[in-house]
Amino acid sequence: MRSILTLSVAVVLLGSLIACGGGSGGGGGSTSGSATGGGTTATSTAGGTTTAGNRFTIGPAGGTFTAASGAVKLTAPPNAVASGTKTVFVSPVAIAPGPQSGEDYVPNSGWSLTPTTFSKGVQLTFGFPTTALPDNGRIFQYVGNRWSPVATFIDRAAKTATVPSVGTVSDFAVFSYPNGDWDCSAPGTFWYRGFTLNLPDSGLAAPVKPSEITPAPPADWVAVPHGSYAISHNRYSVVLPGRGAIATIQIPAGFVPADNWGLLRTFQKVVNQGTQPFVPTLDPVAQTATTSINEMGHLGYAWSLAYFSHPVKVDWVRQTSTTWEVYTQDAGHLQSTLLYTLQIGPVEAQGVVLDGGFRMDDHAYIGHKLGSGSQPTSGSVVSIDASSGNVIDLLPINADSGWYLGGLQTVRCSRSGTSTRVAVAIRFVNNANTQVRDQLIAFTPGVAGVDVLKDETRAIGAMGPYKACDVGPNGEVLAFVDMAQVLYKAGGSQTIYSYDRDDEVLRTASISPSGSSVLYFNRNGDARVINLATSTSYEPYPVGLGAHWAHNDNYLVLDGGNVFTMIDVRTHTNNFTIPRTPSGAAHVAVVR
Repeated sequence: MRSILTLSVAVVLLGSLIACGGGSGGGGGSTSGSATGGGTTATSTAGGTTTAGNRFTIGPAGGTFTAASGAVKLTAPPNAVASGTKTVFVSPVAIAPGPQSGEDYVPNSGWSLTPTTFSKGVQLTFGFPTTALPDNGRIFQYVGNRWSPVATFIDRAAKTATVPSVGTVSDFAVFSYPNGDWDCSAPGTFWYRGFTLNLPDSGLAAPVKPSEITPAPPADWVAVPHGSYAISHNRYSVVLPGRGAIATIQIPAGFVPADNWGLLRTFQKVVNQGTQPFVPTLDPVAQTATTSINEMGHLGYAWSLAYFSHPVKVDWVRQTSTTWEVYTQDAGHLQSTLLYTLQIGPVEAQGVVLDGGFRMDDHAYIGHKLGSGSQPTSGSVVSIDASSGNVIDLLPINADSGWYLGGLQTVRCSRSGTSTRVAVAIRFVNNANTQVRDQLIAFTPGVAGVDVLKDETRAIGAMGPYKACDVGPNGEVLAFVDMAQVLYKAGGSQTIYSYDRDDEVLRTASISPSGSSVLYFNRNGDARVINLATSTSYEPYPVGLGAHWAHNDNYLVLDGGNVFTMIDVRTHTNNFTIPRTPSGAAHVAVVR
């Protein structure tokens, strides 16, 4: 009994046919001349001899030859004939062959060529201008007193079928299963409605039945109508060597919004490997998406073409040795736009340290600077324009008499339209270097007053400095203080997690877009998400310190050098990737 291998494929052909290993529609070699005299003359363009009758005379130079009014074309590489010449006569098959292994002969599709062996493989292309060539048609060759299928690449638009390479020519004809099954026993191109499967290097052992299905995409994904197909055969999972397989689907116009086009993905399901999304090659003009199936090494049993419902844009900062560059990666429109370039040399020359905190609504970073000398007594919190480099003092910081500023660090929410509150971690040191005073404060630029959230004096070396980790959308402050992640909000504070040691890994945490959850790392360095209302926590996915909240509380985003990876925290899965350009060291500012 057959098992169902479902191919819901989002696959795009950049043309009407994906042909590999020899081309399609007679590709390869030079363009042949046209036959004359009602198909009584064979012509060639390189090598060989033009002779009367339907025959090819091929010499060592090789070339492209046509016969039978262009219905048969042979392309021979140089030295396919080692010496002298070989003559191949061409004529229609005189007697229609009977069914072969359950497949019927396609009328008027057979051609008889003089049995001839070549030193190198030659390519044959058969045209069918007046014959109804079925989508599941395969070319068979008569060799050794039997008809056997050979690699067949069909070009429906050109009405041709190509055999990319054969060492011996003889009789050829097209056969097909009357029930619509595919004969995939040899490489080739296979069609069903708007779906194309190309096997460039290897075939399958059993017939395959294609069908269209209704998929069930993951949450937040929208299935593309007529974008999912199934195949069934007698094996659960098929390993495809070489280039595997290439699948293409013609997407009906108007079914994918322009803002989501670049977020089309194909979801392949393979036994014991689960469902994984792949980034197809997209052609918005031709409305196609093409996916190589060999990335997992298997021909899966479930494929679904769907687009992510949110038109994702990622604002991110690329750091070079001389600049901080702000880009917007528009995933839906497949665009990367450079918005601002900051020359960091002039900024650093003013003693300014950039802490990050880029926001699109004021196109500025947040940072700080300290006064001169080894024991500066003053400093300030500053903003830095992302384009001009203009530095604006936001809040002066002054040490009391007998103390100096040992360090400053700032943070703010990076989401436009949210609270503009800035959190500052300050360390004062007494002039004798025996005591430290750590403060955590918060203020809103342009608004009078400073909130002191934590203030503690202790012996130097007793505890590491505070770190302001994040500011939430409503002005909440998340900070690492006294070996704990603590959230400061209206009405008091909430300890997120306590540690038994001080480690830089543990000093990383962030507040979700809604302010209802916090991403932090436990004492083992494993990521955790905690719901602030219920205090329940879970591991979202194995992520590192570069994890950042995405557009809502359901997703995290990771920077992988050339891609952004979206993590679904509800299902604890690596959901999908977004290609990023240009590559290089980066920091996600915000996903919107």
